[in-house]
Amino acid sequence: EALQLCRPAVELRGMERSLLYTELLARLHFFTTSHPALVGQLCQQAQSWFRLCAHPVLVPLGGFLQPPGGPLRAPLSGCHKGITAMAWGVEEKLLVIGTQDGIIAVWDMEEQHVIHMLTGHTGEVRCVKVFAKGTLAISASKDYTLRLWNLLTGQEKFAIWDGGSKNPTEPQIWSLHVDEAYKVVYSASASKINAWNLETAELVFHILGD
Repeated sequence: EALQLCRPAVELRGMERSLLYTELLARLHFFTTSHPALVGQLCQQAQSWFRLCAHPVLVPLGGFLQPPGGPLRAPLSGCHKGITAMAWGVEEKLLVIGTQDGIIAVWDMEEQHVIHMLTGHTGEVRCVKVFAKGTLAISASKDYTLRLWNLLTGQEKFAIWDGGSKNPTEPQIWSLHVDEAYKVVYSASASKINAWNLETAELVFHILGD
């Protein structure tokens, strides 16, 4: 099962070799003592490659991906179509999940059930950030909007048209950073950065790259 989990990395053409060896070591190191002839040799080959690599690669000395059959607490399924973003609210123990169809699910991780299904986005959710001690979240979507959510009530506080190029060939990078001290969220997509006031939804400033 651990080898099956490595399969996408092995089959992906053009992948950085360091990433391939990192994933092999991360997934298989747990089994080196129980399968020294096969797994032990594979891990030794990966470690030898790291020692000879011309560029530094930071890799833990032990496996760091949970092997199949380990202490899994619970699977979360049944309400998501293509998970594209996740954020964790530690104070309220809420897991916020964005999906390809624009829906955002809010999970109560103590009770392990969905408490809210947040609808409003009409495109794939690309980024989610939780803040305000786990009570608020802001999401960015391919529909070029940012939406602020109250995670306790499940209500949308406001939506912002963040703009963006609809040219499918232009590379798009969605990223959010929340500055709670100044009550500002910074959004980055394609070649622009916007700063929005989290209380008034007004634009603070706009930076456009070349």
